[in-house]
Amino acid sequence: MKRHELYIKALKTTGVETYLGYFKKVYKNVQINKRLQIQLATHEEKQTDVNIGIEMIRSGYKDEFDIALLISGDTDFHPIVRMLKTEFKNKKIWVVVPNKAIVKPLDKIADRCSTINEKHLADSQFPEKITLGSGREITKPSTWNKRV
Repeated sequence: MKRHELYIKALKTTGVETYLGYFKKVYKNVQINKRLQIQLATHEEKQTDVNIGIEMIRSGYKDEFDIALLISGDTDFHPIVRMLKTEFKNKKIWVVVPNKAIVKPLDKIADRCSTINEKHLADSQFPEKITLGSGREITKPSTWNKRV
């Protein structure tokens, strides 16, 4: 969660508007071996897709875009894209999936559907250090430095 919060702060330094949900604490069963299973506490992000969808629809009604670019492979966006295509016939919806697989429901209704490859992701990263609005400097995790 802390890394996610820092990432959102870094995005805001570039002027990106964020539409956030919240994190919910959940417990998952993890099999350690044949005899031992433990329960681990973790967090799952909730409602971000809903908030993004609401913002896309609001932006459509306010005529704020001609082409909406949705970067997600989440099939929860299918009804949102379908609604936008129904309500706003003059607007284009492009879906970009951040992995190798095109999500079938979305590629059937979007005006364009493509993928982001590893090189695109590597070339689009933040610099090594970013200064936040507060003046605090953060460093990109070294595990992100994998180049293709």
